[in-house]
Amino acid sequence: MADQLKVLVVDDEEPIRDSCRQVLTKAGYECHTAVDGIEGLHFAHQVEPDVILLDLMMPGMDGLSMLDQLLKTHPNVVCIVITGYATIESAVDAMKHGAFDFLPKPFTPDGLRVIVTRGLDQRRLLLETAALREEKRRMQQYFISIVAHELRSPLLLVKQYLDLIVGGKMGTVDEVAGEMLAGAHSTLTGLLSIIADSLKLARIDAGDIAVRST
Repeated sequence: MADQLKVLVVDDEEPIRDSCRQVLTKAGYECHTAVDGIEGLHFAHQVEPDVILLDLMMPGMDGLSMLDQLLKTHPNVVCIVITGYATIESAVDAMKHGAFDFLPKPFTPDGLRVIVTRGLDQRRLLLETAALREEKRRMQQYFISIVAHELRSPLLLVKQYLDLIVGGKMGTVDEVAGEMLAGAHSTLTGLLSIIADSLKLARIDAGDIAVRST
């Protein structure tokens, strides 16, 4: 199924991998297994799992090392640490490294299903948050485009005309008209300054650190 949820189990103990695969496959998930952190990273890049069950203590690359590398490229994957060394210290350390939850061995099939369900709920929240963040970024870029091209550009053109008139480049005008044009010129200059500041703030908020000169 194209929309089947994927779970990756990374554990050096074959009985753990087999039992997790049986339980999760029966629950309707697409389940993959790996024997260590290196193979786990390979499968994570290949199958793009929604949830990863990750043992802490493994030969070669351990669980925390894999977690550190994985979250650099897959920030929205949900990792649940499973280990027979269930201490408060290891749980806290795993959370600091980005794990979502902690499941001590031995665990029951019901316990496995419950924590995977919680992990999938977290995964949906992460994806929804990422989608909202991307939508916000697109709206910010749209705002920048509208303000810069549809509003600022014609106002700059008008200001250029007023610069010429107020500066006396287009001949003399009577006193009343001159005062009105000078007032319009001052107001327009202030408005363009506000627009420039708004564009800078919008670009910074959108992540454009190297703000272009306005």
